[in-house]
Amino acid sequence: FFWMVPAVALAQIAESINADEKKYLMDLAEDTYRYLDFTRDPETGLPLDNNRHTQQSYTSVTNIGLYLADLVGAVELGFEPRASALEKARGILKNMQTARSWNGLPYNWLYTDPAKKHKDPFVSSVDLGNYYAGIVVARQYFPELKPECDQILASANWSKLYNAEKKLLYGGIDADKNKYTEWLYVSLGSEARLASVLSIAVGGLPLESWTALDRTLEKRYGIEYLKPGWQGGGLFLAYLPGIFMDERGTVCGISAGNFARAQMLHKESLRYPVWGWSASDSPQDGYLGFNALRDHVITPHASCLAVSHFPREVVQNLRKLEELGLRPVHVVDGKKYKFGFRDAYDLKTKRITPVYLMLDQSMIFLSLANFFKDGVIHRIFESYDPVRVAMKKIPDFAGRITAEAVGFPINLAKITGTKVMAMDLERPVYNIHFSSGFPQLNPKEWERAEVIPFSNELIENGRIADQRDFYATVSVLWDQDSLYIQAIVKDQSIQVKYKDADIYKSDLVEFYVNPDGQGLLWGNTKDFQIGITPPGADGFFHSYAWFQKRKPSDSEIKVASVRTEDGYRINAAIAWKFLRMRAPTRGQTLGLSVGMNDLDDDSIENTKLNWFIRNEEGKFTLGKMIFQ
Repeated sequence: FFWMVPAVALAQIAESINADEKKYLMDLAEDTYRYLDFTRDPETGLPLDNNRHTQQSYTSVTNIGLYLADLVGAVELGFEPRASALEKARGILKNMQTARSWNGLPYNWLYTDPAKKHKDPFVSSVDLGNYYAGIVVARQYFPELKPECDQILASANWSKLYNAEKKLLYGGIDADKNKYTEWLYVSLGSEARLASVLSIAVGGLPLESWTALDRTLEKRYGIEYLKPGWQGGGLFLAYLPGIFMDERGTVCGISAGNFARAQMLHKESLRYPVWGWSASDSPQDGYLGFNALRDHVITPHASCLAVSHFPREVVQNLRKLEELGLRPVHVVDGKKYKFGFRDAYDLKTKRITPVYLMLDQSMIFLSLANFFKDGVIHRIFESYDPVRVAMKKIPDFAGRITAEAVGFPINLAKITGTKVMAMDLERPVYNIHFSSGFPQLNPKEWERAEVIPFSNELIENGRIADQRDFYATVSVLWDQDSLYIQAIVKDQSIQVKYKDADIYKSDLVEFYVNPDGQGLLWGNTKDFQIGITPPGADGFFHSYAWFQKRKPSDSEIKVASVRTEDGYRINAAIAWKFLRMRAPTRGQTLGLSVGMNDLDDDSIENTKLNWFIRNEEGKFTLGKMIFQ
């Protein structure tokens, strides 16, 4: 795959920045480790998942694996004496030897109190990759811990998570129900590649479990990088395996560098002051993971991951984030602590999340440890004989080019000969979950659905003076018969005075549907613009399908439209037959947007919100719905 050229030493890259920039990054490493050490459970030593849910005291095997590596990095950087790091690692291993497991594989989520049983029964393939990578690093760095580490590594039955027919790892398994996920880890550009290497090294899986990984490239701003890219979790997926494996000069390492460069260009395109898109917490919408990244939410760990490729750009970006207030002094019980960066910043609301995530803080810290200590985590991980042997077998690691000497971006398509697909960053993605019970009659079914908030950032025309007057949320579900859409609208003044084709002059909810997902053609009868009003003064709602020039029948769209205390709620069951579609299959996509129309007086001047609809020379791109 590549010709053999030795990679540039990270020590040389570290020398490319000045003393002030080095001090800035070293101070950040020390502050970040201060948080990592502070967040340990005082009884068991297990790392807490975050600082928000300290009373629940839970963690994950990913957190544990990364924290074991954190201890090594802290010793190397002089933040922790070796003796105390050894004792902390020993305590963690002691607890993990008795942790609940399935075929020797620990459950993904656990409480830091071993006596408590976590209710989540999931065993996660990629999280196990992060966990066992940390076990390997601890084993190699602390010879005193080899017996415990060897016992944990030997007990893991990786074959139980392998689909031999597809030659890929399952996403995981509900161990209580013995039910595997329907999806597999298919992308080389995801964090699954670390689990793949370990399952080959210590689990005895065949080499084809690596070569079967998909190498499709996305392209943005003329730069190619591996899927799943932006919406797949951002730079987190691109760089996390490279914390343990030296991926510089491989297709994965080049892809990560290209991806970071594309993010810098995206920042310029948006005219934002900072860059850094990756799965993270958010100031108001919780965790933004797969298919959930938002342009206006920036996370510091994303840029830190790229420090080995772009040290100067990373320092500049971090300093701007600090100017935005993202590195405040943290106060616990009246005492002040320097914990480094909070997890995320919302450029639109200018809000900062109060959260620190163990995973994200570890990615910052370990990236800096590798940067300052010439790839110390790489070297320790790859010194483990089974890993070394496995990586020698994998063509991508057998020979590497000196990407850092060439500069980014690099033409990945030319190097790999793989296909490239265009990437539309601005198009939002929504996962439509399957409903096993008719949601029109079972309101609790809506708890399965993701929620789209409609606020002033989605304005198509007009303005919202006060969100207490107009605000909405939308959720979508599906089954074999229908597409279900629920809109809950807060509106203090409801105007419904028109019917049939003129209902656009009323308060209403509109559904734009493009069944083939290739773009809506305005007025095309194969596409749909459907409007449904709340009940008017007479107690009746109205609906209309403009492209079909008629009101849908009750068998085509079943509607429940009711007034609420502060607005109205519309539930619509749109039959697949009306959309001229067969019942979808999981993984299939649909183009859809939802619009909200608000009138507060008798004029036709309105405020309209739209989730996503963009005119491209007569063809309208809608939001991307993926059936789950």
